[in-house]
Amino acid sequence: MGNKIAILQVGGKNWREEVAISEKLEWHYYSLDDLDILLGQIDAAKKDRSRLEKTRKRLASLLEETEKNKKAEKVQEENLLLETLEEEVELLQKKLDAYPQYTVLILADEIYPGTVKKVCELFKVYEIFYPAGWNTSEWLQQFLKKVMAQAYNPREKEAFVHTLSKGLFVGQYGAKVHISDMEVSPNFSGKVHMQGRKYMTFEGEFGDDFQQLAFFRYNIPYGEWQFLNLFLEHSHSSTADIRMLVRLIPNGATSQIYQQWEFDGDSLKDQVVIDADIDGYLFISILAKGVGRVEIGDLHYRWGRNGLGEFILGGQRLVDHQLQEIFTYFDPADFKPPLCVYFSGFRTAEGFEGFWMMKGMKTPFMLICDPRLDGGAFYLGSQELEDKIQGKIEETLDFLGFDSSQLILSGMSMGTFGASYYGAKLKPHGIVISKPLLSLGDMALAERLHRPGGFPTSLDLLYSTYQSMDQEAADRLNQRFWTLMEEGVYASTKFAVAYMKEDDYDAAAFENLVRTSKETGATILGRGYSGRHLDGSAATSGWFIKQYYDMLHKDFNRRR
Repeated sequence: MGNKIAILQVGGKNWREEVAISEKLEWHYYSLDDLDILLGQIDAAKKDRSRLEKTRKRLASLLEETEKNKKAEKVQEENLLLETLEEEVELLQKKLDAYPQYTVLILADEIYPGTVKKVCELFKVYEIFYPAGWNTSEWLQQFLKKVMAQAYNPREKEAFVHTLSKGLFVGQYGAKVHISDMEVSPNFSGKVHMQGRKYMTFEGEFGDDFQQLAFFRYNIPYGEWQFLNLFLEHSHSSTADIRMLVRLIPNGATSQIYQQWEFDGDSLKDQVVIDADIDGYLFISILAKGVGRVEIGDLHYRWGRNGLGEFILGGQRLVDHQLQEIFTYFDPADFKPPLCVYFSGFRTAEGFEGFWMMKGMKTPFMLICDPRLDGGAFYLGSQELEDKIQGKIEETLDFLGFDSSQLILSGMSMGTFGASYYGAKLKPHGIVISKPLLSLGDMALAERLHRPGGFPTSLDLLYSTYQSMDQEAADRLNQRFWTLMEEGVYASTKFAVAYMKEDDYDAAAFENLVRTSKETGATILGRGYSGRHLDGSAATSGWFIKQYYDMLHKDFNRRR
């Protein structure tokens, strides 16, 4: 992470004179008196960028002509011009590279002239920060609302600057250490059993003081440039307590512990943040005391932003009382209908899927991802968690001033269940899905004969939901979706469905959707492709995107 992060502060007192600025940050300050200087630089950069684009186009056109031209004297003349244009492109590029590429904007004053809007327009959503409790002009408040500006605490500038130094990395990363990689401590003499691949359960006496119960065999890499979020899935009886002990071992060392953290009680109900100043590895132990039952699940670790967003700037976390998580992200784009919501498909890497695809549609959009189990739990959960997912979509519609007729839900594979399930509750204008999975109980039972070892997460989903893997449990899981298929539930909804004709996950999903359409009132456009569930992804994804754009164009007058 060698490149410095360019921070632009406009207004207020220069923070460089008030707090220590990390060497990772390149701090640029302009007072309001110097605002015209900044605006001049912005205009100059814009003109240079325009000149560069025109020169590149001219160069490309000349290269094409040179390839066609065979006359020696003409070729010589064109080669001279080519050299001139190439030099001009190189010089313009160097000039543009010299301009700071600002990552975020910090506003530190209360009153700004209207010209500051030109500065703000350099930044994308979530990249502008303003002081909490701000009392600024109405026009600026409204503008900052549209760009999803974030508040900071002006009394804690040093902490905020530290967050900026580590929380503005590019990209996203999240993974988990599974319970299959957990070793039971020889100190524990009670009972241990597995609940599928979701929990390792310990029953017995754990001692009067905290003692090691288990540890993870594999260490987690840590870089000094980052915040690392840790989240342990767990539960325990009221007569027992647990603690997570995290030890940082420097790179190259075997027994030296540079720093350690202890987390227990309420702190374990949230993500905990590891923040250190060296590179190394984290060794994680689970301790317990008391008597009764302790359940330990996967340990999630994610590159963190310390309040700037989950996974990416602006990402949000939903969690219920059972510590089950869902993540969402929202980009308001041009604030014009529709709101397009994309549910991520199965993915063992944690984080959002489909960002650039949805960004390219240039409409307001939401991303929703499910980090539970091994690749996702199909957006099902407690009533509390499901209400939070539905509520977040409704809250976003309200923020935009839209209603459900201006909503499109979408997803591929696992994401098709989320789109269709919440679609039955939200009554959207459209549902665009590829490779639908709707009868989740049948999908799990297919693991035994039709798809042995192909998708074990389906069995984890069945067992974690109903603590059984028999036919009755599978039927109950199927009905989580099909009981919603009441009369007229999709009366205002258009479906576009790409499906596999020999799907080995949910063979009858499309057929059942069509069969129930007489009651539900759904309008369904379908396209079948030969193959099993994991086949033909390029074709089905292409059709999915085409139908998305067709719906946007025909029903909302949007063009690509």
